[in-house]
Amino acid sequence: MLKAPDERVVPRVTKSAFDIRRMTVSALLLAAALILRAASFTLPVAGAPVIRVSFSGPFAQFPAVAFGPVFGGVVFGLLDVISFVWHPTGGYIPWITVNMALQGVLTGLLWKKMEKLRETAVSGALFCVFGAAALYGGVNLVLTRALPGCAYIGWLSGIGAKTLFATAGLMIVGVVGIVTLLIGRRMSPLFNKLLFSAGIPSLLASTVNTYILRAYMLTSDKPFLLLWLPKIAEASAIMFYNAYVLVILVKIYEIARTKVKALN
Repeated sequence: MLKAPDERVVPRVTKSAFDIRRMTVSALLLAAALILRAASFTLPVAGAPVIRVSFSGPFAQFPAVAFGPVFGGVVFGLLDVISFVWHPTGGYIPWITVNMALQGVLTGLLWKKMEKLRETAVSGALFCVFGAAALYGGVNLVLTRALPGCAYIGWLSGIGAKTLFATAGLMIVGVVGIVTLLIGRRMSPLFNKLLFSAGIPSLLASTVNTYILRAYMLTSDKPFLLLWLPKIAEASAIMFYNAYVLVILVKIYEIARTKVKALN
């Protein structure tokens, strides 16, 4: 049947076209993450390059948030492999690639759960976590001054100069975390959910990476806390930046998707 001249045929977005769109966006974000990863730098701990300071995180995390755990795992895994080929630092450790891929998968899975939860519940849980960190750091700080001879303080002092991370460091992370949560809630109701979805996998991946690096970089004679505390402090600080940038990327993506739907 012929259509009237004023009728328009509205093209439908097929599943294959949608998949191509997701792969294209993921590839662009992977490219951005690779560029930022190349500009990263490492900080030595106990003579080993344990801490990598990089601002590529949110660009690798966004595919997991927007498209699901499979895209997150693939992008994180490719990021580690390609960045090593492009700018190698030391020997290649495949278990780190596996750990990063799992981080991307877990980010996507957590985000699916976070979307269904109330923002107030997520905020309350995060406030409790950062409040506990500040309280624990404060208690450690007081005990190191008031009871320097007790067994617990002796164990804590056994990690050397990094005792600072378990006292004042935890207090700073806790206080800064609470302040950032308050600011983030004003910025977007998604902030705390993104902070949790991207932050928890990042902290877990940093912990597992510490075990891997301790085994592969001849630092097994060093106390685990000596390597883990500064690494987890860096991951805790950078996850706020990741959440802020993720909020911006989500807003940009939603605007672009709305315009594409309007054109179709």
